[in-house]
Amino acid sequence: MAKNVLKNDEIKKIEKKYIIPPPKIKSKEEVIEGTEKGEISSAYKGPSVEDIKLEIDRLRQEWKIEYENMRKKAEEEAKQIVEKAEDLAFAKIKESKAQANIEIEKLKQEAQKILDEAKLEAKQIIEAAEQKSEEIIEQNRKQGYDQGYEDGFAKGLEEVKHLIERLHKIISEVIAKRQEIIEGTEYQVISIVLLIVKKIIKIITENQKTVIINNVVEALKKVKGSKNVIIRVNLDDIAMVTKHKEDFIRMIEGLEGIQFLEDSSIERGGCIIETDFGEIDARISLQLKEIEDKILELMPIKKRMIEESK
Repeated sequence: MAKNVLKNDEIKKIEKKYIIPPPKIKSKEEVIEGTEKGEISSAYKGPSVEDIKLEIDRLRQEWKIEYENMRKKAEEEAKQIVEKAEDLAFAKIKESKAQANIEIEKLKQEAQKILDEAKLEAKQIIEAAEQKSEEIIEQNRKQGYDQGYEDGFAKGLEEVKHLIERLHKIISEVIAKRQEIIEGTEYQVISIVLLIVKKIIKIITENQKTVIINNVVEALKKVKGSKNVIIRVNLDDIAMVTKHKEDFIRMIEGLEGIQFLEDSSIERGGCIIETDFGEIDARISLQLKEIEDKILELMPIKKRMIEESK
């Protein structure tokens, strides 16, 4: 094997000169002559252009079939996802209702417990006061014999009156506390009901596409005398309402045209109808506000005044 590095003692100087001939380059005539003699490789024997085209067409057809299968599979998976989402939504609604019932029952039990304790405390106070008053009367009665019947009786009567006044004050405070507990419990129950209603409506509007159709139908029933209307809906609902445009027109007598516009300020399921005579606001949030106002009317007057002042 030849060395790449040599030591000084391994190098020998040679006086004789060696001439290395340059590489030989063939002339054009020699190349042509070699070609005629068959020195160049034989002619191309691979697939023809037609064969390549047929192969491309075959691959393209296979790709179309594979793409169609993938599309169908994706649609089936999407359908299954939607069905699972709907099942999950209704399960959540059911779970929310059950949880709300548990919370309401718990609040009722706590309120009843506080009320029972307040009643027991009031009863104990009354019994103690009655016993104390009897002791005072008896004590003063005995003292009355020593100091004079009239003076002792008057003193005992004065202390009994003072004790009765104190007793009435305690009873009034217990009754007021009881009323406060009842009002607080009612307010908490109503707040929970409103929260559940909002969650249920949100889940339904996000998972049931027919909500927007029913809402538009109910709002169009209030349209009278307008030939053309503009209906503004959420971006996610625009395709659904456009699909049923002709159904809406046939439903309302005298209505000739409907224009649908996207409005990001309107939540899913809601709509605003613009007519020649004004607007019909059928947004979900507005309808929910009306429900909330009706429920709040059931609250105690004192609590309602506090809420309205906020």
